[in-house]
Amino acid sequence: MQQNISVGQQQQQAFTNYYEQQQPSSSNNNIITSSSSSFNSNINNNINSNNNNRMNQKEIYTYNSDWMIYSLSWSVRRDEKYRLAIGSFIEEYRNKVDIIKLNNDNILERVAQFEHPYPATKIQFHPSASINNPDLIATSGDYLRLWNINNNNSTTSTSNNNMNVNNVNNVNNNNNISSQQQQQTVQTVQKYHTFNNDSSSEFCAPLTSFDWCEYNPNMIGTCSIDTTCTIWDIPTGKSKTQLVAHDKEVYDISFKDENIFCTVGADGSLRMFDLRSLEHCSILYEHEQLQPLLRLAWNKQDPNYIATISMDSNIIAKVDMPRKRLIRLVALPSYLNNHKVGM
Repeated sequence: MQQNISVGQQQQQAFTNYYEQQQPSSSNNNIITSSSSSFNSNINNNINSNNNNRMNQKEIYTYNSDWMIYSLSWSVRRDEKYRLAIGSFIEEYRNKVDIIKLNNDNILERVAQFEHPYPATKIQFHPSASINNPDLIATSGDYLRLWNINNNNSTTSTSNNNMNVNNVNNVNNNNNISSQQQQQTVQTVQKYHTFNNDSSSEFCAPLTSFDWCEYNPNMIGTCSIDTTCTIWDIPTGKSKTQLVAHDKEVYDISFKDENIFCTVGADGSLRMFDLRSLEHCSILYEHEQLQPLLRLAWNKQDPNYIATISMDSNIIAKVDMPRKRLIRLVALPSYLNNHKVGM
């Protein structure tokens, strides 16, 4: 901050010197001095105003939920910036999912809520940023479900006495105005589709996670405790393929592209599959003690790298696939948000 002020003062002095040199030096010295002083004052005010705006600008936004938060997802849709969904962890059948977003007052507020059967093990918005796609959100639990989000704009009138006094960006200096009109967006959520391979059975294997393929948004892959992975076709609502991926429960799945995906599971292995040839799979990594692997993620900048974490461990295993090399990253307190224990 001090560096920015110093640079601003140097620019101010250089501009002032140039301004004084361009003015006549005989009978208008007082006018020049007055103008220069006023100019300096304006620049100082602008610099101080910009610095105060930077200091007053929030960098951390907090939303306090009514229940323990279990799952979370950011929206990438271009017309819905700073929107995310959070899922509850309530030890009963009826759970909830909140959709919250940053309003014009820089406050995170809930714009929609819908009930969800059991805690949602994962939530993900439509992976495309295009506004031409339907505004959908997917959840996993007992089944994979798609939900449709609708926007309803409503105008409400609020009194100045009821305005949020903590909001410094929306202070109304006109005391003669008794009320103001606020445009509030209320979002409603409706169930779009439930994916089920066997609708005749009332029993199902719970889903541990899923991945909505960003390279082909018509495809979603799910993984389950019954050792299987299923690739779903959204337009038809039916499965394209189902395979036994691991010897034990499968805990996560992630697409590299529209053909290749990886999975991790309770058998302690990280495996790669190709939808064009599902007869075989490649085991990229196995934990030394065969500890369950819980989550995995591809490097979005370089898909030759993939990372995974194991149960009760603060070590991240990063696999360099072309070199077939394992890189271990210990989650020290200086980064990775102070993860000193298992993640």
